Amino acid sequence: MVQILSKAAERRRVITGLKLSPTGHSTSIYLPMSRVSHHLSAPVVWNGKEARLYFQNYRKRTTPKNVAATDLFHRDGFEIHGPATLEMDRRTWHCLRVLGPRKDIEAKLSHLTGGRYAVVPTSRRDTHQEVIAENATDLLAIKMALSE
Repeated sequence: MVQILSKAAERRRVITGLKLSPTGHSTSIYLPMSRVSHHLSAPVVWNGKEARLYFQNYRKRTTPKNVAATDLFHRDGFEIHGPATLEMDRRTWHCLRVLGPRKDIEAKLSHLTGGRYAVVPTSRRDTHQEVIAENATDLLAIKMALSE
């Protein structure tokens, strides 16, 4: 069961960028700023443009080295272990809190085309999600899809 919890959409700062995995893979992401607000961050250069790298301190013994993030940070003797987030842009998006598993929410939104939106988990138990959309038109389409 999927249920919209917020009556009115909130406006949230969202970063657009890449998630850099220790395995060398990178995936594009849209992530609320609140998800990286307690991470360490550093200014970096990505493809000739200014960007910001967010990362956490993970144990070297148990977490693999993130070669891409370490190379971007470019400090002698400093290694980044675990996933890192590369911010390339920051904008204000619309946000809805939704009750339900991420898989169910993504299934209800799978038919939507165009527009930029993302489903972001708010808990590790997969009970609540935030659905973020770039503009009000996309948000209206998301609300209609979730209410069906």
